[in-house]
This record gives sequence, C-alpha cells and structure tokens, in this order.
Amino acid sequence: MEPTFPLLRLPENIVLDVIKNMAIDPLFEFSLISRKTKNIAASLGITAQAFITICHFIDVSVYYGRSSRLFTFYNDPVDEDALIHLDSNQPISAYSLNENKTVRSSTPFSFNNWLDHIMTVFCYNKPSNVVFGLGNERFEMESVKNAITSANYLSVNGDNVEFRNREILEHFKNANELNLGRNPFEEACEVQKIFIRNFESITFHDDVSLDDMLLANSKRVELYRSISQKQFNQFLKHWICGSNPRLERMSLQIDKNDSLNGELYLKGINCMETSENAKREIRREHHLPSHADIIQIRRKDVTVYGRYFSMDRNFYNNSVDALIHLDSNQPITAYLPYERRTVRSSTPLFSFNNWLDHIKTVFCYNKPPNVVIWDGNERFEMESVKNVIKSANRLALAGGNTEFRSREILEHFKNANERNLGRNIFGEACEFQKYFIRNFNSIAFHDDVSLDDMLLVNSERVTFNRPISQKQFNQFLKHWIRGSNPRLQYMNLEIADLVNGEVYLKGINCMKMSEESKKEIREKYGIPDIEMVKIRRNEGTTAVLVPYAFETFISVRFYVLY
Repeated sequence: MEPTFPLLRLPENIVLDVIKNMAIDPLFEFSLISRKTKNIAASLGITAQAFITICHFIDVSVYYGRSSRLFTFYNDPVDEDALIHLDSNQPISAYSLNENKTVRSSTPFSFNNWLDHIMTVFCYNKPSNVVFGLGNERFEMESVKNAITSANYLSVNGDNVEFRNREILEHFKNANELNLGRNPFEEACEVQKIFIRNFESITFHDDVSLDDMLLANSKRVELYRSISQKQFNQFLKHWICGSNPRLERMSLQIDKNDSLNGELYLKGINCMETSENAKREIRREHHLPSHADIIQIRRKDVTVYGRYFSMDRNFYNNSVDALIHLDSNQPITAYLPYERRTVRSSTPLFSFNNWLDHIKTVFCYNKPPNVVIWDGNERFEMESVKNVIKSANRLALAGGNTEFRSREILEHFKNANERNLGRNIFGEACEFQKYFIRNFNSIAFHDDVSLDDMLLVNSERVTFNRPISQKQFNQFLKHWIRGSNPRLQYMNLEIADLVNGEVYLKGINCMKMSEESKKEIREKYGIPDIEMVKIRRNEGTTAVLVPYAFETFISVRFYVLY
C-alpha cells in the first residue's frame, strides 16, 4: 500500500511542477517515499555526476547543476577491523552530510538498493566514478566488484597495499580515466601495460622512465614525480619524430637540482618564433597565467601546440592600399611565415573568400570561426569584412581599436559565444552593463569593473584583468552566497590592496576540507598543490577559492563545484 502523502493527491502535472523547483535534498527525500515518488522524481530527467569513494567507509557524492549531495555508508565505528561484505540483502541506512542526519528509505535498502535508487533518481546510467582511498581493505573485494561492475574514472590511493591495487586495476581495466597513486608492479613491463592503454587521461604519482613516457597512449597525461632535463629533452625529440600520436596535453615537473648547466631540456630543439599576440591567445585558450612564457615547437608531420594544430597563412601583408576591400573576385596569394614563402593556388587564382572556403573544406571546419581583431584592422573596409566573416564563435577585440570601430564589430558579431574585450568602449554604464548581462560561455575583460558590473555578469567563465579591492571582492562573495550570478562556473581576478592583510574573507563562513577532498579538486581542475578555501551558497552549491599570492597582489581563481 502506497504511503499517504498530501502532495500525491494532486494531479501528476501539478506534482511535477512542485518537485521540479525543489532543492536536491527535499527532492531526494521525496523520491524515498514510495516507488511512485521515485518514478516521478526520475521523470524530471535530472542528469547528475556521481562519485563513489571507498575508504574506511563509503561515500556516494552526487552533483547536478550547482547542487550536490553526499551520502555516507558503513561509517559506524563499531568493530572497525571486521571485513565488510556489500551484501545485496543486508539493509543499511545512509548518512546525509548536507543535513547532518541519517536518511532511511520507506522500505529497508541494501547498499545495492541505495546505489540503484540514487542512479535512477538522478538519471546516471554511465559507469561510476570510483575512488579507492586509504582503508578500503575493510570491504571484501568480490562484493565490491558485484556492486560496482565498472568505472568511468578510477582513482587508486598510493598507500593501499600493492596486491589490493593490482586487484582493483584488473577489475576496472576498462576505465576511461585513471589516477594511480604509485606503481604497484614489480616488473617494468607490467606498469607499461597500464601506460599503453588508450585512456582519455592518466595521472601517475610515481617515478617514470623515458620508455614509460613514450608508451603513454592517453590524450591527457599528468606526471607528479620530477624527471631530469635530459629525459624531457629525449622525450621531446621522440615526440617531434612521431611518438605519442594521441597526446593532447602533458603536465610534468623537471628537477631544479638538474639545472646546474642551465636549461638543457631544449638543447637541439628547433623552437619557432611566437608573437606576443599569439602567446596571449594561447594563454587565454588554455587558462594559463599571464606571466607564463610559451615555447612553440614543430612536429615533423604537423605544427602542434597543446591540443590544437596550428597552421598560419597570411594575407594582404604586402598591400599598400589605404583601404582594403575583401573583394570576392580579386585574386590574392597566401604567405607562410614559418616557411617564409608565398603559396599560390592552381588556376583559377583564389580570392580571399576562396582561400577561406578551401581551408575550411580541407580541414572539415564547419563552425563559426574564432576571430581576433587587432590594432590596425581599420585598413579593411568593414562591410566587406562582414560579408566574408558572417559570424564568430570566439571574438577577441584589442583595446587599441577606436570606440566606433569596436562597437561596430561587437554589433556585427553579437552572437559570439566567447568574448575577450580589451577595454570599455561604451560611454554610458547602462550600455556597458547590457554587454555583461548577456549569457556568453566566457568573457574576458581588461578594464575597470564595479561591483554592479560583476553582479550582472551572466557568463559561465569570467576573467577580469584589472585588479579590484578586497572590499569589492568580499561584497561580491556575499552576494554570490545569497544567490547572484547563477550561471557562474569559474572566475579569475586579481586583488591589489594588501596593506591591511587578507580581509577579503571577512564575514564569510568557510567550510572545513579534508586533504583527500582538496586532492580530488586539485586533480579535477588542474590546480597546483596550494591552499584553497571552500564556501557554501545558501541553496547548497559549494565553491572553492584558490589564491595565488604574489608580492604586490593576489590572483584568485574561483571554481563552482559540481
């Protein structure tokens, strides 16, 4: 017999209208009332991310939108040395960290039932993200395998016993992403079998040889143990010759004690000239700090930096015309700056439109282009530019352009998803704020911003390059906690007034963070091993502040957690 619940007496469409506005905690408790409420909650189609952490206890963390919920199982301190079987028939309760209370279902649930219920309600039908922390030996391995049959992301703590880690790696061998705390194998060939698998990403916290690096077949690789300059130099030379064909990104450290004879890791490597404009664009694209230097190298088959193929073709670089029209019928040649030669098409000769169409066709690029408007672009007649480049995905507008030209460009490319604006080109504050309130994917701004400007930002990713005061950032945080900037996922800014100490967190309730959770966040967002501060929004969404301290300012990165 279904439990009596007043809301369920209403028509189903009204019930759905009510529960779709519920926060994550009451929604989940609603789903536990009966099978009917479970199905109603699942019908909302909420797609969540789930992480299962197995250590001295088991945590199941669910993230959707800007909300999260953490369920803890088997945290009873009684008989901690006993071996626990994840019995599919043994009823257990769940502890909710959000509400600091025990959660019980209307009918007794085993761990398998809880897992199935959570995955069903939050429409999570992919393999789980699984973390094996210290103390996971409390749980009998066969029962773990039966409950969690596969993993998308697998993290294995380096302090686990080697046999246990090998057993975990064997069971979850089809994981897409691997984070391995240390090498659990005695033979080099065994760990190389791990490296050669085609993961999306692999993170490794132990020593690696050159052979290990060359066998890495993942798209993204992070190595936490330092290597020598010589080893990195050898790796680069192998990569130039064609090794690691799937590699898109690698993060590693070079031992400073290996620098007695200077920077040898580039010895014998032909480095390409990279303009400051190109460096700025790469830093922005890959979220690198503004002080980071960039060295570009070329592979024998293609030119590559990071995960992007780079091919430069210059047009109109020899033109002496006062005003250039991108004439659809005027033949022009292309210039290759790296090879210092001119390229001509076969007859008929190409116009600029033809070149653009040819390049897009050959490289199967059918999206709006990424457009950068630098100083001096006034040489090109605007109507002809609009006719050739009708839309943009990413638009970068240098601050040296005239205000009239800049406004004309912004109006034409008003549907760009990402914006990089060199300065405020609007006379009235209201016009400027209309720009901030648009729902871009990302916006970077290189001029002064007020608190009102910050609160109106409706983009997912935000970068401010002019420093603000600690007081202004403190006020922004308090507004965010109360509900402002609902789409914000990431913000990067600088604080400059450090005379009175670090007061930007004054009046902010900061949450306690375990070292394990800090480590997980660092790995997920690519954050260095520095301190972070966690805060909670009134409706439950959490975020971390990562301050990078410099002599005269603090660079703060603000990550909203999911």
